[in-house]
Amino acid sequence: MKRLTKLCMTVALVSMAFSALIANASPTQNNTSGQGELLNTTIAQPPVENSTIITYETETPGFSTMDTQHINPVNHTGTAAYTGEFTTAPENGKYLNVYCKNNGSGTVYMTIYRNGSEFVSELAISPGGQRTQTFEELYGTGITGNWKVYIFTKDGASMNIQVSARQY
Repeated sequence: MKRLTKLCMTVALVSMAFSALIANASPTQNNTSGQGELLNTTIAQPPVENSTIITYETETPGFSTMDTQHINPVNHTGTAAYTGEFTTAPENGKYLNVYCKNNGSGTVYMTIYRNGSEFVSELAISPGGQRTQTFEELYGTGITGNWKVYIFTKDGASMNIQVSARQY
């Protein structure tokens, strides 16, 4: 049992050290010559972001007066796609819920972007259905970013949806 505990602690320390090494990595320059070696090649590292956000579907939760409403509950009808944009701040919480209820007769699709990149793609919501997509910041103090919620149909059918987003 002691060996297992010691092994787990060692693995955790190595993992933390490796994560710190990656976070502090900078582009490297290889200036070598010879057969099979790279010459003047820059290896770019992706930008490091101080957050790890996961996403999952949840049951539709109730709202609290302590929540920050980023998209106040809105009803959207017609054939044009719905777009809602907002910015989250860490002091407003570690969780973000994006909710859509489809009151129309056709399937709608919800795509959610964060900082200009697609985070979740074309989540199908059947007629009469609803979906709450939850985002959770695992390591930072709260969720940050510029978000965009885009809801559309693929067949041009008229939509009747209710949309909201809250952070807590």
